[in-house]
Amino acid sequence: MSIKNITLRLNMDKEPDRRVYDYLKKDPKSYSKATVTAVCSYLDAQTRQREEDAFLQAVIDTIRSELRTTSPLLQLMQVLQPPAVPMQPPEEECRQEANDNALSFLEQF
Repeated sequence: MSIKNITLRLNMDKEPDRRVYDYLKKDPKSYSKATVTAVCSYLDAQTRQREEDAFLQAVIDTIRSELRTTSPLLQLMQVLQPPAVPMQPPEEECRQEANDNALSFLEQF
């Protein structure tokens, strides 16, 4: 048998769940078809976004590469410009600060 049954539980106290239920109610033919259509559309959109991001990054890399080889002024600016210091995300900064505080506290003993 090639048909698989699944159970979907929606909590009507939560807005996203209510939205899903309202979406499924709109299609009087089949909850299954509406669910399959929605999930496939979402997956296709994710795939398309990843492909577009990869293409955009390839374009940016190509432009940078060509500018480096053709623009002596840009090469001079890169030599004169100090290297960028990678920034820590705020969460990691907070976590690092908490770790430092914990170590400072433990060193008191």
